[in-house]
Amino acid sequence: MHSPMDVPLPFVCHTHPHVSLVEDRNLQWAQRMGLLPSQEVADRLSRSRLGEGACYVYSFAALPDLIVCAGWITWLLVVDDQNGEGLHSGPAEWAAARAPLERIVDSKGTIGPGDAEVPARRALADLCRRTFPYMSNAWHARFAASVRDMFDGYHQESIQRLAGIPATPEEYVAFRRRSGSVPYCIAVSEFAARSEVPDRVYRAPEFQDLLLAANDIICWSNDVFSAAKERARGDVSNYLAALVHHDGLTWEQAHTTVIDRITGRANDFLAKERELDLLLTDLDIPPEECDAVWANTAGMRDWMSGEVAWMKISDRYRTFEEVSETNPQPPSYVPDLLIAGSSQERSH
Repeated sequence: MHSPMDVPLPFVCHTHPHVSLVEDRNLQWAQRMGLLPSQEVADRLSRSRLGEGACYVYSFAALPDLIVCAGWITWLLVVDDQNGEGLHSGPAEWAAARAPLERIVDSKGTIGPGDAEVPARRALADLCRRTFPYMSNAWHARFAASVRDMFDGYHQESIQRLAGIPATPEEYVAFRRRSGSVPYCIAVSEFAARSEVPDRVYRAPEFQDLLLAANDIICWSNDVFSAAKERARGDVSNYLAALVHHDGLTWEQAHTTVIDRITGRANDFLAKERELDLLLTDLDIPPEECDAVWANTAGMRDWMSGEVAWMKISDRYRTFEEVSETNPQPPSYVPDLLIAGSSQERSH
C-alpha cells in the first residue's frame, strides 16, 4: 500500500508561535487529570504532539485559550481511542460509557458521584468549567448536540467493527460525518476566537453546506493517514477500506480516489464561501457578526490545512500494535480511562 506523504489542499497553513509551551502545558494537564497512568501512555501522548496540533488548528487563539483548546483535542482523541481500540469498542460497552460524559456536558461540567475517580470524566468536567462560562447558552446547546451526534457516530462504527465488514462507501460517508467530530472541533474554534456564529447564519443551508465540505475534507484526510494503522489493527471503519471492499479497488487506487474526492470537496468549500458571502449581504448581517462568521470559516481552513500538517509530524498513526490471533487484546497504550480505578489497575 502506498504510504501517503501529503494531502494537497488550497489553504494556507498557520501555526501559533508558542508550540513548545502549549505542548508542555498540555502534557502537564493530561497528567493532572489522570489521563497518563503509565509511562508508556505518557510517551505515546508526547510523540503524538497534540499540543503542536492545537497550534496548527487554533493558530489564532490567545495563549490561555489555546491551552484549553489543546485539552479539548486531547480529551477527544482519548475518548476516540477508548471506542476505537479500547475496552469500549463494542456497541453495548460504548452505550454504557457515553451516558456519564453526555451528562457532564449537558450540566456544564457538574461532577456527579464517582466522576472524579474516572479520568475521562474528570478531564471533561475541567474543560467544561474552563470553556462554557465564556460562551452563550445557544453555543452550549449546539456543542452538546455535536457531542451526542459524535457519540452516535461512534456507536455506528462499533456496529461495523463488530460485523467485521466495512460499510458501503455511501453509508460510510454519512456516519463518518458524525463520528469524525468536526462540528465539535469547529465549535471549539468559536471559543478560540471568542466569537460566535449567529444562530440564523449557522442554521442557514449555505453555512451548513460549507461546514459539511470542511467535515468531509477533515475526515477523509484523516482516513488517508490512518489507513495503514487501521488496516493492521483490523479496523474496517475507514473510507479506503470501504472502497476496497465494495468497489473492488486496490489500496493504491482507493488512496488516489479519496485524494481526488478531497480535492473536489475543497473546490466545493471555496464555492460555498462565495455563496455564504452573498447570504450575509442578503440577510443584512451587522459587520461585527460578519466578522464572527468569517473568523469561524478561517477556523475551518485552519483545521483542514492544520490537521494535515499535524498528521505529517505526529506519531499517532505510525506506531501501533497489530491485531492477530495471538494478540486480540486492546493495545497496551490504550488503558481504560472511562471506568473508575481501571487505568490504575492496568498500569501496575
